[in-house]
Amino acid sequence: MTLLNVDIIDDEADAIALSTDMTNEIISELNTNFQTLGVTIESRITPFTTVNDYKASLGERSPDIIIVDLAFGTAFDKSGWTIINEVTKREIIPVVVFSAHADDAIPGDEIYKNLLIIRQKKGEGNYKDILKNVIELKLNFILEKERVINEFGQISLETCKKLINETEIQRVDKNILSFLALTRLTSLLLNIPPKDGSKFPPESIFIYPPLIHKTVSKNCVMLGDILQCREEGDLKGLWFVCSPSCDLVFNDAGDRKHKVNDILLLPCYHNPTEIRSFTGKPIGSIKESLKTSLKNKTSKILKCPRKIFSSPYLLLYFKEYRTVPYDLIKTSLENNSWEKIASVATPYAESMQNLFIHDFSRIGTPDTTSDEEEQDWITNFLR
Repeated sequence: MTLLNVDIIDDEADAIALSTDMTNEIISELNTNFQTLGVTIESRITPFTTVNDYKASLGERSPDIIIVDLAFGTAFDKSGWTIINEVTKREIIPVVVFSAHADDAIPGDEIYKNLLIIRQKKGEGNYKDILKNVIELKLNFILEKERVINEFGQISLETCKKLINETEIQRVDKNILSFLALTRLTSLLLNIPPKDGSKFPPESIFIYPPLIHKTVSKNCVMLGDILQCREEGDLKGLWFVCSPSCDLVFNDAGDRKHKVNDILLLPCYHNPTEIRSFTGKPIGSIKESLKTSLKNKTSKILKCPRKIFSSPYLLLYFKEYRTVPYDLIKTSLENNSWEKIASVATPYAESMQNLFIHDFSRIGTPDTTSDEEEQDWITNFLR
């Protein structure tokens, strides 16, 4: 059984009753679908009528979804935002703002920018559809989290039993159990998507805001990081880090140092007309050049989150790679003239790296622009 904990904070009894009834109705409907996966869902709905009562109980509560009004008592008392503030310190919790003041601007505090907040004005729109989408989002998250925890235990035992002999136990690295479990689990999860048999979502899901690595310096970059240079000059723009992470990682304590002085960067563009070597060409010629570039794998188009890049696509162009001093990048990240704006998940970042290596290693060989030309070249080569 999977339990969904829903907290409702509202000073109107009718609003609490509506949210409660809709949640129970949605759970009943979803059970029909989830039971085919061998999962039964139950909900535990806990209502609160004051902000203070709810905040006093937070230490002993683990809500999965919060439905909250903004105004309590008077329209001037927007204390509902203080509850949402508390969510920033916890696991991913969708917050449904169900309020007559839902259209009010979200406070400008930085903490609110990274929250999953869905707003619905009371008495307007289809509240049930919104609530259903939020519930399904969190249920799938819970189920996948349970699968990860379960697989971790099984893979840890299986991996160690098959790879480590009794005589080796005294000699292996003391982190070997966790390393083996993590690497095997990562491999499994990347090859078997959620809900076995379904397809992975579009590759844009593998481009996300930069990860915070507490064990390394905040100015450390890794393979797949996408950096933005704001300084005027030939480096201004977006860049994909193509150097291996193992050469770049360092920490502030100084007991781990990076192994390279320069890092390899690939330029990223939103539009092929921005490519430096295409400058001045007519649009028709640029389109043909891009087709040839994509065919020859000297460039790659990535789907990406529009919210991060203000565009659904990024174009990586391998021919205009740059090597830049790592110290310059570190200093620029400190003074905010450069910024890490996204990271590409490791398998996809490595595929970009491999494409670049393929292109770099074939520099000097003939480029063929058609299958016929390719065949002619092969025929002449084999004479």
